[in-house]
Amino acid sequence: MAGHKYEVEKAGHLEGRLRRFLAPPNALLSRFVPLPGEIWAEVGVGTGFFAIPLAARVEKVHALDLNEKMLALLRRNLLEKQVQNIEAVKSDESTLPLPDSSVDAVLLAFVLHEVDEPERFLAEVARITRTGGRLCVIEFTESGLFGPPQDERLTTQQINDLAAGAGFESSRAWSWQRRLLGWKYFGLAGIEYRKL
Repeated sequence: MAGHKYEVEKAGHLEGRLRRFLAPPNALLSRFVPLPGEIWAEVGVGTGFFAIPLAARVEKVHALDLNEKMLALLRRNLLEKQVQNIEAVKSDESTLPLPDSSVDAVLLAFVLHEVDEPERFLAEVARITRTGGRLCVIEFTESGLFGPPQDERLTTQQINDLAAGAGFESSRAWSWQRRLLGWKYFGLAGIEYRKL
């Protein structure tokens, strides 16, 4: 199931106009209803495409990434945008450097398909999420031109099974699409889970 890791050399694409059109961060985050006072973690934060607008809605965001170069780009973006409630933290894939039950919600945006050991990874996500807290997943659907190769994408059922194995229960799901003359050229699935 392990996919490729996003290449830091392509980091400029993470902030580009095409990505903002295809996957507008505020519109997608609104589907998860982040609340003032909540503490979130985004694992696989990259340059902060989602974390920066999320920080405007919540108390704090722990921004975790494997790649120190990505975190350097994030820190630069935080300085430029004067965002002070995001903590950028280097992380391993299956050892997240946060205490048990320390966050209200975890965001995994376009990350789960890249993880080498998803069961172990999601167990660690569950460890840092408080009981009743949320896991918010955004992944590419099986069809569409943009995104990872088709054989690296996860189905909604695969994501549900992985989340259930880590102690999360699906609470709601939604889809996001871009179409041209009826042809779907881009699709996302958003799924929200509650930790049991």
